[in-house]
Amino acid sequence: MPLYLKHTKKKDPKEVVIDEALGQWIALIGAGTNPLLILLAFLLFRFFDILKPWPICKIDALGGSQLKTRSALFFDDVVAGLCASGIILFILKNFIG
Repeated sequence: MPLYLKHTKKKDPKEVVIDEALGQWIALIGAGTNPLLILLAFLLFRFFDILKPWPICKIDALGGSQLKTRSALFFDDVVAGLCASGIILFILKNFIG
């Protein structure tokens, strides 16, 4: 991907979705086969990915730094997935048992 970024001169190309897929898979870790939890995991990931609350906004704000062009492109979506997964696991532990 760094070669693609250099070639296109884009900081976060929207056509590259591997980071979105990774974040979504992380969000789905605890959902199992429960359709409602799968839907909730998807919605929570999209919520965190679009609104970027703290700490996701801090990771995304690395902006044009060298880290952003290498691995921080993935980190904001990974953290969004972890936040969503954490909520799913909390629901599983406390409400679904």
